[in-house]
Amino acid sequence: MHQSRGLRDDSAWIEASKYGAPEQLFNGEIGKIDDTRFIETTLMRNGAVGAADPAYLAALVNAAVGSVDVFQSVIFGEAYFGLAVALPVELRDNGVVDFGRERGLAWYAIWGTAKLHDDYGVVIETT
Repeated sequence: MHQSRGLRDDSAWIEASKYGAPEQLFNGEIGKIDDTRFIETTLMRNGAVGAADPAYLAALVNAAVGSVDVFQSVIFGEAYFGLAVALPVELRDNGVVDFGRERGLAWYAIWGTAKLHDDYGVVIETT
């Protein structure tokens, strides 16, 4: 959110609702600049670090000194992240059981995700 405010003020910014792909709004896409698409999500880390993270010591030093808040975002290129889908999401029906009082319904899918190239991504920190 912090970084996207600066992006939205740029004259080259095109909002996702204006480039004819309304389904992108449901994927978190907020807009683009020069064919670079930007997505906001609550599924990424918020900048807080755990004790095992190498940035933990730096966070402690910054907290002790009383420095300003640091906001993080992640930018990655096309081949940074991979998603493989062997079986797309589907609903499976187990039929009516218990004399019509119960019906089993579930979703099922087979997929996998992985980070492909570490060098294609970067963490941006702003104040």
